[in-house]
Amino acid sequence: MGFRFTSLRTALLLPSVGLIVFVAGAIGLLSYLTGKRAAESFSERLLIDTTDRVVDAVAAHMALPMLVLNVVAPDAEAFLPGATGSIDQLAAHSLDGIEKRLWLASGLLPEVSGYVYFGASDGRFIGVHRGTSGVEVRIKESASGERIAYRSSGPGLRGDELRRDRFVPQERPWYRVAAQRNAPAWTPVYVAATSKALTLTLAKPLRDGGGRVHGVVATDLPLQQLTQFVNQLQVSETGVAFIVDEQGELVAASKNAALVGHINNTPVRRKATDSEVSLIRASYAAFLKHSKKNAYSESVKTQRTSFRSENGTVDLAVTRRSDHPGLNWTVFVAVPRHDHLGELTRDVYRSVSIGAFAVIAALGLGLWFARRIGADVARLSDTTRLLAAGEAPALVHIDRPDELGTIARAMQKLSTSLFVDPLTGALNRKTFEQRAASLLELLDYAEQDTVALVFVDLNGFKRVNDRHGHAVGDAVLAITSQRLSRALREGDLIARFGGDEFVLLLRNLPSLDDANVVVQRCRESLSAPLVVAGAETSITASFGLAMYPEHGVSLAALISFADQAMYRDKATDKQGSH
Repeated sequence: MGFRFTSLRTALLLPSVGLIVFVAGAIGLLSYLTGKRAAESFSERLLIDTTDRVVDAVAAHMALPMLVLNVVAPDAEAFLPGATGSIDQLAAHSLDGIEKRLWLASGLLPEVSGYVYFGASDGRFIGVHRGTSGVEVRIKESASGERIAYRSSGPGLRGDELRRDRFVPQERPWYRVAAQRNAPAWTPVYVAATSKALTLTLAKPLRDGGGRVHGVVATDLPLQQLTQFVNQLQVSETGVAFIVDEQGELVAASKNAALVGHINNTPVRRKATDSEVSLIRASYAAFLKHSKKNAYSESVKTQRTSFRSENGTVDLAVTRRSDHPGLNWTVFVAVPRHDHLGELTRDVYRSVSIGAFAVIAALGLGLWFARRIGADVARLSDTTRLLAAGEAPALVHIDRPDELGTIARAMQKLSTSLFVDPLTGALNRKTFEQRAASLLELLDYAEQDTVALVFVDLNGFKRVNDRHGHAVGDAVLAITSQRLSRALREGDLIARFGGDEFVLLLRNLPSLDDANVVVQRCRESLSAPLVVAGAETSITASFGLAMYPEHGVSLAALISFADQAMYRDKATDKQGSH
């Protein structure tokens, strides 16, 4: 066990004797070594975290298209082991049936742009396109006919004719890649003709019971959100993050790096080796060089290396992401070391200066310690002030063996008694109101997921007190609090609001149905009989639920709504008992 001072006097005097001798030689070295390790650790963590963020963003962005296609052509294998084809086979001659599914699938896509379509092996075609100007149905009903675009408001409904064109689905890249693989497949990234944005298409073959492809369903995925996310990443002062495909062409990049160039006024995708950002070019070149000498393992999620460039030594993290429909992208994060070590060098010079000054200022060291102790006392004073105001401060000096530690430990006990109901172990009313109000302010500012407030009132509690005594009644309250707490999720709050009333705050609830699930779990937790001091009793409760922001944006409004809902629930229980 390490040595500890037993009084403020020794804590003030003894360190000054040893520090004066030691500080000059040690402070510079320790500062440098500690700072270097911290900078290297931070740089490594930054590389991994940034890479993981980009990989997660890619996964989230690519998940929706497969969900959309499964609406049109769900896999039979997922429901019937050994089956082939799709559920409720979509025969090539039934464009009407396919159109209904295309409408359903297109509803999952963003309203500003969504296109789901089907091409049959005999040349017919139908697609549903949702755009800013409305919904179009594009249909080709015979192999030799033209594709016609109509305004539409629902399956089978045709409005004004918009245009006609010649279209052969079997000749399109999305059809060929899915038919050749006989499985879902991504097309290469391309520049969309209309939006000029990077786009790729996911296509899935429709197979009959014999496994033969009789058509392909596909949907387009614009990459604006992914490219915007990567472009806005702040890796470090001069660091970069970017994604390339198998051909080495940029999919997304930070630092506003251009992804598309022009040759003879024709948009073409830009390769990483041709990027105007020098660190992107250098990082990709280092990757290619390293790949020839040491193959990057597919089994390792993120691999790191370093290389020399005009930016000095650069740390590089590389992650390959291979999606089963044939999407193979590589994520790069590059951070020059001087972004973190430059400040460390300046710290070393400052530390040497401080060390020299410490030797010269030996006579002032005692005063410095006095000010330090005074600062500790001031922090304890601030803690006392916050406790008096009903707030929960971060307590300091709890582990100190001296007088300050004694005071801090006493404040810790005081804090517990101030914020927790001593009978039930739940939060007291004042603490709950402060924390709930702070959470509502944060939600209002950040527009995060909604929360729910639940008012709980025990039914027949007075009868328990009258029949068994207040000691049993107190035990019933404590057990009720424990059961409700176990029924809640991590992060939810429970408080005793007064008498036999409790209030719950449920966080991160996407919908009212999710809140009702938790309320039902709480209701069921109270259904079991209670045995206290040999006396068996049972108790029920009435619940009132209020959702933020539907039922109120302030704590008072939510409590009022939940209280009224609780009384309605209590009235329903009484009617049901008659």
